Amino acid sequence: MRLLENRPFPVDRGEIREVATSAYDISPDEFDAVIDAAVERDLIAVENGQFVDPA
Repeated sequence: MRLLENRPFPVDRGEIREVATSAYDISPDEFDAVIDAAVERDLIAVENGQFVDPA
């Protein structure tokens, strides 16, 4: 989530996934679980492979 804090939306999901799995040493499955939880909590939204503002 820190990667998304200072970025303007929309942000490419694949780009953030690549950075997160490399920089934070997490698996792609862990990344997906974090994103799923963030979407469920309305912290972010996903549309057409991009993260967007949930508003």
